[in-house]
Amino acid sequence: HGIESTEQHYIPFEWVRAKNVVKEVKPAIGSHVFLDKEMLLKLNPDIIFIDCGGLLLVAEDYYRKPEYYRTLKAFSEKRVYTLLPFNWYATNIGTALADAYAIGKVLYPQRFKDIDPEKKADEIYTFLVGRPVYGQMKREYQAIGSPPVFTLAEH
Repeated sequence: HGIESTEQHYIPFEWVRAKNVVKEVKPAIGSHVFLDKEMLLKLNPDIIFIDCGGLLLVAEDYYRKPEYYRTLKAFSEKRVYTLLPFNWYATNIGTALADAYAIGKVLYPQRFKDIDPEKKADEIYTFLVGRPVYGQMKREYQAIGSPPVFTLAEH
């Protein structure tokens, strides 16, 4: 759904006790929030995590309105990171857990200094599905916890 779509109770945030700036925004359905661009500017988060399931929509919007994205603190300070999608017909708990480790690595680098999110993802997948499948996920989307590819030209 693009940059305007998010969750108040995003489970990987809950697991690492991340501050979710949309907690105070009235949800549309359940805990799902659709923000207009003005509200996102008002909230102006320090860090933004983008679910790779909607990454193409965000990239298209980014190319159409680069000036908007430059006004967001997270984009201007290059604090935007990708996460693997874990909700598609059902919730993939393994991927949600891998995302939580990637979020922890970004938000709390000292506490997660010994964690490599990619290796941790494969540990989780091996435990749950019997083999390491992170490489497939990375090829399909991109590296967990990495800056979105469309922003790399500006680094």
